[in-house]
Amino acid sequence: MFTVNTTPRRIRRLHAAGFAVAAALLLSGCATPAGDAPLSQAEQAPSASSEAVTWGEIWDEAYGENGENVREIDGMAEDFPAEVPLPDGELVDSVTGKDMWSVIFETDDAPAQADELRERIGETMPAVDEGTTPDDGKFWVFLDDRFMIQLQMQPGPRPPAMVSLTVVRRG
Repeated sequence: MFTVNTTPRRIRRLHAAGFAVAAALLLSGCATPAGDAPLSQAEQAPSASSEAVTWGEIWDEAYGENGENVREIDGMAEDFPAEVPLPDGELVDSVTGKDMWSVIFETDDAPAQADELRERIGETMPAVDEGTTPDDGKFWVFLDDRFMIQLQMQPGPRPPAMVSLTVVRRG
């Protein structure tokens, strides 16, 4: 369905950029909430076990302390949740773990692709956080009892124009 056309160096660069942005958002508080009623990463949502949990905790558990819970794969994971929409573009990086998937697509119009996905995901899941990334990008986090989804957009040119999705199945 999708083909990955990357060099090992490019994969490492894209993967490092995604992890660096995620780490910056989660650890240093670089995210700038947007909108009239900003939502916070610290905002809690009920989990399947009725405990309060943040999306940052869900992310940390899925990836592991040093990324030990994930592995890079070629192409799309066969078990990627079909109900999660994907952007148009070239799949350039794909990572999977137990009940977790992360994909990066390079696309000609990352802002438009991200807006479309944000609207589609938002129709079925509440947004719990949104903000900007250090490289003029944007991110949105959606959370319900079934999934945590982080949508991120980088407008390019450095890093390249891309849209990424990280999906963690809950419960």
